[in-house]
Formats: sequence, structure tokens, C-alpha cells
Amino acid sequence: MRLLALRLFTSTLLLQPALSYNGLPIMGRTKSSFVAEQSTDDPVLIDPNTSESKDTAAPLSIATTSTLVVAGLSSSASVLPGTPALPFPVPVPGIRITASADGGPTYSGTTSSYIDLVEPQDDSDLEDNLKNNLKNLFPNLPKVSLPGSKDYVPMQDLFTSPAVSFAYERGWRQGFKAAGFPGVEKEYEMVRDFFAEAEEKKVVVDMSCGSGLFTRRLALGGNGYERLLACDYSDSMLVETRSRYVQAEYNARRKNPDSPDPPVIDLIRLDVANLPFRTGSVDCMNAAAAMHCWPRLDEGLAEIYRSLKPGGLFFASTFLSRYFKRVGARSSNDISKQSFQMFESAESVKEIICNAGFQESDVEVTLLEPACLIIKAKKGTDMDIDDTDLDMGEEETTPETTSETASETSSPVDVEVVTATVVETEETKEVDDWEVEI
Repeated sequence: MRLLALRLFTSTLLLQPALSYNGLPIMGRTKSSFVAEQSTDDPVLIDPNTSESKDTAAPLSIATTSTLVVAGLSSSASVLPGTPALPFPVPVPGIRITASADGGPTYSGTTSSYIDLVEPQDDSDLEDNLKNNLKNLFPNLPKVSLPGSKDYVPMQDLFTSPAVSFAYERGWRQGFKAAGFPGVEKEYEMVRDFFAEAEEKKVVVDMSCGSGLFTRRLALGGNGYERLLACDYSDSMLVETRSRYVQAEYNARRKNPDSPDPPVIDLIRLDVANLPFRTGSVDCMNAAAAMHCWPRLDEGLAEIYRSLKPGGLFFASTFLSRYFKRVGARSSNDISKQSFQMFESAESVKEIICNAGFQESDVEVTLLEPACLIIKAKKGTDMDIDDTDLDMGEEETTPETTSETASETSSPVDVEVVTATVVETEETKEVDDWEVEI
């Protein structure tokens, strides 16, 4: 049986261009917008390092090539879902993708992994045909920064480790319940219900997607999204996301062949502090258990605010510092040496969110005891901003307030505090149990 599976994989590798779904030759049936045989201007993505304003920057022109490559290594079940599992990882076949804008640097990726919008490709490699052909036959090495190296930033680079990516859904994430996290299923329901309030939900981003826990649920939950961008800085997390999503979609199709098509899904490697999104192009953005891992937090939140459409929604969850101190995480005055962002209170987090551009009245921060924060924010419309300016103008002309009124207006922001009772659920089991249920 294993010999048969190996032969099937070999056939897939050799005949991959002929085995396609919606015109896209990739593992599984996952749909992507990177399918055109010629260059196509992307309506959302831009060069993150453009010298132009991100409001008006030229779109990234995305093109697939005729080059068959080995995109990485994965379980055989994610390359050929439904076949007997092999006891070792197998090569993942894919087609090379390139992306560039107006003569700028060229970024690359594959249809069966992700597109890298952090590091442009080395054009000198393309000029050396022999070197380039040899590279296509072997998967790229993981982009890993190791502790002790001079450029290692703990909160950012910890999750570039393949070992951490492998462990994330095998006990790591389940441990968050000790901080008051409600559990993945409950948190997903909170995200889903919040995004249902959006005026539009065509383009949804799963920021710092990790191993794809929320990517799978957002995509396969029948939410009516048109495009889902799963984004992370970690190469190994994106590989894990792709592998798990392919298996989850296959299981969902097997269980219910008539289920609605999931949205177009694209995996993007990016830096949250320098997003490759056109200003005002994203309807909803989720960042589950992520903000404490962003070294350039203020820049990242400002970029999120910029990328959202007027009326766009931002959902996030994170930890208070009391949890990290309890588990012995390193604190330092040097952010590059600190294990995680140390948020001292819900009020301070709300202030940080508002400093990124969100109006105070459009931000809600809820504390789930003992140390989990749930953040919901809405980007105001132009009309909301005009109304705020008008209100500020009116305040300037109002008579001097009494001491009682002044005391009321200077009171601290109300933050809801909830005592959460965490119940052991099916999600604390191996993720494969969940995937079979989809």
C-alpha cells in the first residue's frame, strides 16, 4: 500500500500541471488568486517597500511561470489527501510565482506554499540557469533565526523554528487556557460574529496566522468571504498552515460534497509593521494571540488601521504581562531582547489601539480573567471622522464646565472584565480530530 502511495506521489510530481483545480496546479483543491498564466494586477497587494504612497502605489503584478519546483516537504496526506500516510515527509510540487510592481524588486513564491513579500528574490540566481534549475529541485531551507545570533529578536523569531510550528497545535496553543483564553472554537465564534457586523466582508486577513487554526475555520465556516489572506512572518508556520488546510478542506469535502466553495485563499509571508496592502483594501482582520509577538507594535497597528477600509473591523486576542511573568518570560528595557510585549492593563492596550488611529468610541477591550484580552475595533468612516471634528469644534465654544462635570469627563475608560470558566473541549485533542469533523 505504501509503495502504491509513493507511486501516486511520483505521478503527481511529474504530471502536476495536468492535475489542477480551477486552473491551479497545487496540492489539494485549495483555490488561490495566483492562477493566471500571464501577469495579473492584484487589487489588494502592493510592494511593501514602495517609495510611493501606499494609497496610490502601483499594484503587484502576479504571474505564474512554467517552472515546476519542489516547494517544501510535508506529510503525504497533504500532498495526496486520501492516500495512505507515509512515515516520512515527501516533496511538495508546485509552480513558481513572481510578483513585482513598476520595475521594482521581484518577489517570489510557489502555488503550493506562499509568496514571500519580506525578502525579494536574488535576481543573480535567475541569470545562472544551472544554479536556478538545481534550486528548483530542492526545497528552500527554513528561514530561521537562532538564539545567540546578533539579529535574533525573541518575540519575532521564536516562531520561525520548525519545532515550534510543529508543536503549536500539539499542546502549545491548548496551554493558553491557563491565561483565560476561551478556547479556539469559542474564540472563532467571537471573531465570526464580530465580522458578521461588517458592511462588507469580501477581503479578510488572518494576521499572524500561525499554524492556521483560524484560517481553516474562517475559510471552511461558510462565512461568505470572497478572499482570505493568511499571513505570517514565519516560513515554517505558513508551511504548517498550508499542510493542515489542505487536509481540512479535503475532509470537509469528503463529509459534505455539496458544501459551499471556500473563499480564494492566499498565503503571504510579510512583516506586520510594513504591510503589502493597498490603503483601505481590507474589510476585516483577525490577529489571534499575536500582538504580544510584534516587536514594532505601534507601527504594526498603524499599518492595520491604514489597510482597513472605512468601517473595517479588527479583532485581536493577547496576554497581559502577569501571565508571562508567571511563566518566567524575559522582560527587558531593550525590546529586541524581550520575550514578548508586556501589556500591563486593558486600559493601556486600549490606549495603544487608539494611538494607531482608531476612535476611542470604536474600541472595546474585554479582560477574561486572569490574563486574556479580547480586542474589537472598528475603523471610522469619513463621516464619523467629520462628526468627531465637529464635536471637537463645539467643545471649544462651550462654557467652562463645573468641577463635577470635569471629574466625570476625566474618569478612566471603562473596560469590561469577565471571569472566564474554561472547559476542556474537543479542540484540546489532536487537530486531526477536528479536521475529520469539518
